Amino acid sequence: LLSPNIKRGVAYGDRWRQTLDVYLPQKPAGAPVVVFVSGGAWIIGNKAWAFLMGQTLQRNGVVCVSVDYRNYPQAAVPQMVDDVDAALRWTFENIEAYGGDPARVALVGQSAGAHLAALVLLRRAAAAAEAPPRGSRLGQWLAAPLPAQWVGISGMYDMAKMLPALRARGLGERLMRAVLGAAVDAVSPAAILSEGGGELARALPPCAVMHGTDDQSVDVGQSRAFADALRQNGATVDDIYFAGKSHTDPILEDPLSGGPDRLMETLLEKLD
Repeated sequence: LLSPNIKRGVAYGDRWRQTLDVYLPQKPAGAPVVVFVSGGAWIIGNKAWAFLMGQTLQRNGVVCVSVDYRNYPQAAVPQMVDDVDAALRWTFENIEAYGGDPARVALVGQSAGAHLAALVLLRRAAAAAEAPPRGSRLGQWLAAPLPAQWVGISGMYDMAKMLPALRARGLGERLMRAVLGAAVDAVSPAAILSEGGGELARALPPCAVMHGTDDQSVDVGQSRAFADALRQNGATVDDIYFAGKSHTDPILEDPLSGGPDRLMETLLEKLD
């Protein structure tokens, strides 16, 4: 916990929770970079949840930037997206000083973090394609660098289809509307992609979705459908499914078990 190779609480903004942890490999010069956004149903996410991933990436020569962001009720999804976007901007502007290569930045999110990371990715791609979705505030969609790749793990992308499942898990309609903080389609990666079509999808870097087939929290169909939509609109996308794995197995139970860690193996292959 006191390792000099973990820089904790680095500020990327001046608000509470706008900090990140940087995990440095032994020889980080020119290293690939993972910007990781944790899940937590937008309510209990924390950068400390990336501790296992950060250490594993560190041992494999990758700089890991674990992002904290404001949770509900301090913020709703649009403000969380602003936080993740600001952390990504900080990474491009500062990671070279930490030995990372700003041309090799992968944006990776898990669960709600995958949802937020997808929204950030689409925001930046929309600005690059000069095709912001209708109803967006143009100031939020200013041109900014795109990551070299995006990876969503156990993510949720079609929020209209997710709402019934979230209600079934005890998250009431009023609460979810407050968490989302905007019209459902405005914070739904699937809806934004559908509206932007091929012009938006072709502005995206290579993408990948990863999901356990036995996920009882977020149906694997969310990843399958989003990957299909990306592909059909002209984006480059890989979809990787872990047979029999739950929502958290790939990110938590598998690395803790000491056995095969297919998610990390797959991620490291993509960073090569």
